[in-house]
Amino acid sequence: MDVETPEQTVLDGQEQPPVLLARKLMEEVEQKKVDARLLGGIAIYLRSPRVRIDPLARTYHDIDVAVSRRAKKALTEIMTSQGFVGDRHFNALHGHKRMVFQKDNVEVDIFIHLFEQCHNLDLEERITHDPLTLSLADLLLTKLQVVYINHKDLTDVLGLLLQYPLGTGEGHDIIDLNVIRSITSQDWGWYTTVSDNLQKLVDLAQPLLSQSEIDLVEAGVNLLRQAMEEAPKSLAWKLRAKVGRRLPWYVVPDEK
Repeated sequence: MDVETPEQTVLDGQEQPPVLLARKLMEEVEQKKVDARLLGGIAIYLRSPRVRIDPLARTYHDIDVAVSRRAKKALTEIMTSQGFVGDRHFNALHGHKRMVFQKDNVEVDIFIHLFEQCHNLDLEERITHDPLTLSLADLLLTKLQVVYINHKDLTDVLGLLLQYPLGTGEGHDIIDLNVIRSITSQDWGWYTTVSDNLQKLVDLAQPLLSQSEIDLVEAGVNLLRQAMEEAPKSLAWKLRAKVGRRLPWYVVPDEK
């Protein structure tokens, strides 16, 4: 795990340029009712004030956006109007599932309906669940699906667990356990990667947070583990579990 020194997310009283760009982009997305939402570190920064202060604070360098298939064109038009320039070669090759734009040295990674990294997360039906960002459960899953998870991803997850309760329901201020177990109960690989990362989360919290915050994180992790363990597993999950770790259960994503 790469350990990085936490950094403040505001400079001279102002938010970092990538955060400002993301806010402006999403203002127009909201105004035009485009089915696109933020994910990644900036999304969690906007949802969880806890990550804006030490020891969870950090700098941001890029913007991540999820968009539905039908809204891809509308989002592209908004980005072009705001001065973002597309990577023609990359977008020509991968534009059916992913696009890249850039402005002022800030890169925007656009995932079209599917978040495809170490595991696949189909977002098409849930993209617009919350305003501005993906749902809290989906934000959590996009982080915990990283097999070689780094310090930034773990601190982002800590920020969510310290800010929001876990439970069941479709509200905007709850991390919905139903969404998480619907994924991890169907796919042993997902289950395994999330389980491994929950332990890394507890390990990181110990030296980083106050005892009251550690207790809160551990309570959240225990709820997640219980929900994942108790959920009925699919036949595919059970068959893959027999193979176990003898074969890779994840994909190492290509770097652009």
